[in-house]
Amino acid sequence: MNGNTDAPAQRPFPPLGTPLRRQRRLWGLLLRLTGSALNVVAVLGFIAAVTQMGRARFPEDLLGTPGWQRLLIAAVAFLASTGATVAGPWLRRHGRRHCARVLRTVDEARAMPYVLYLRPFAADRPAASLPSPGAWPQFVNRSGEQLTTEENLTRMFRAFGRVIAVGQPDERLPQPGADRLYLPWDDWQPVVAALIDDARVVVLGTGVAEGTLWELEQLIRRRAPHHVLLLVYSDEEEYAAFRTRGDAILARTAGGTDGARPGAGTDAVGAVSATDNAGSAGTTDAADPASVAGTAGAVDATGAVDAAGTGTAGTTGVGGGADPGPPPVFPDHPPLRRPERAGEPPLVRGVIHFGPGWVPHFTRIDLTAFEGRRKQRVKQAVAAQWLPAYRHVLDGVSAEEDAADRRDATGCPTLAALEELLRTAAGQGATETAAAPGPATAPEGPGAGAEGTLFRVEFTPGGRIRSVAPAGPNAPALDPRGRLVSLAGAARVPGEERPEGPEAADDGPLALDIPYEWLRARLRAVRRRGAADTDTVRLDLGPTGRLHGLAAAPAPKPPPPPGPEIRPEP
Repeated sequence: MNGNTDAPAQRPFPPLGTPLRRQRRLWGLLLRLTGSALNVVAVLGFIAAVTQMGRARFPEDLLGTPGWQRLLIAAVAFLASTGATVAGPWLRRHGRRHCARVLRTVDEARAMPYVLYLRPFAADRPAASLPSPGAWPQFVNRSGEQLTTEENLTRMFRAFGRVIAVGQPDERLPQPGADRLYLPWDDWQPVVAALIDDARVVVLGTGVAEGTLWELEQLIRRRAPHHVLLLVYSDEEEYAAFRTRGDAILARTAGGTDGARPGAGTDAVGAVSATDNAGSAGTTDAADPASVAGTAGAVDATGAVDAAGTGTAGTTGVGGGADPGPPPVFPDHPPLRRPERAGEPPLVRGVIHFGPGWVPHFTRIDLTAFEGRRKQRVKQAVAAQWLPAYRHVLDGVSAEEDAADRRDATGCPTLAALEELLRTAAGQGATETAAAPGPATAPEGPGAGAEGTLFRVEFTPGGRIRSVAPAGPNAPALDPRGRLVSLAGAARVPGEERPEGPEAADDGPLALDIPYEWLRARLRAVRRRGAADTDTVRLDLGPTGRLHGLAAAPAPKPPPPPGPEIRPEP
């Protein structure tokens, strides 16, 4: 399938746009450098002000400077320091907007693993503002620049991949943080739907805009629950409206009344660990750290979860013959533990993760539940309230990908088996290599019957070698630059258009016709890098699709032993 085609409708994506103002990277770097210089000015001005204030106590010094002049100098230095303190971070942030990455094509966006960040555009302005130094535990980057709220969120989700967001079509420059792509106002849904399908994790900010609600419905239809995380930007009043609309979406999608995708209403294997505690959906006060840790990955009382973490009958109405029960609903907005201590609320007021059957669990980010200064309370809130929901998503995605890796490696020949096949094809016995000390190595020279022979190599969806068989003499299947020129068994001459074949309809395995000499040399390179006999072998492709060679794929780790069955509380 063409990477620039909308899968459901099979039509080209709309062209991607750019911000209204042209980005100038050199200008952005200059602004960042100027902002750093103002930081130095702020420190020196503050030191000068304090020094002059101290000397103003004396009527005159050795230079004859009166005290009132020193007070004036101290006031000017203090004002300069204050102005530099305010202007420095603003200049550096504006410089980062010139250096922010803008994606030009959908293929570029999907070239590597990514997290899709969806939110109401109204949240961009507060997310792009500079928080106070105590707003986050880590509020500067390696250059000492103060970060915005969006940049902090981008850093938190970096473990899943780079973060991609849709930019406002009418904004002058992209905000620092996530990589931006710009879509037209009237034709943005096909691209967003395709990005939802391919993202490792999708983060959605709550809101009552129609676009946000459409995105929520697409997430429930297209993704598994452990792939989705909601950031609550709304206050109690707006969240109540979002909850009303969200419950209706859950009723017609996760409830199975409007054609939800089969399997979308259950977690993947391993999405809920054996250590997760059971609890009611979203009813625990997230202000208590102990109760928050207990509600991470909680199970809805309408259905049990087995040891593998898969929802049993009764958790969803999709594809099951049993009574689906009532559809899941969004929980109430939990109140603050000590409202009298409430100050300025953070932008992210809470986080919602989903359990089996799309049961939502609301964790309130409540700084009033902890003691100490604001920065200390923020650290405690992140550890006790944010991380449990984050780990729920991380553990679910990791367990799913590990299971997919084990399936991909099933039936694939090991490196030792591939070397034995080449030795057999080259007319060399394996006895000479087996008698030599150390690990087995690939043959040193081509055999009489293998020179000029092409091997038909089939690959799994994960890029592992699935099978190797002689394909007979043929034209080389690789051009001089090492690019792939044979797909699904259809060889082509470099420079010509790729012939139509099974790969055009996505109904055949990926196959390459590889010369014996090339395959033998790459297997030797894999051995030199320390690969073991039990390792499988996969393609080593660069970011642009260029074939670098072959690489060892260590055997997947076995699945963890099943833990005790998790049952809901009565």
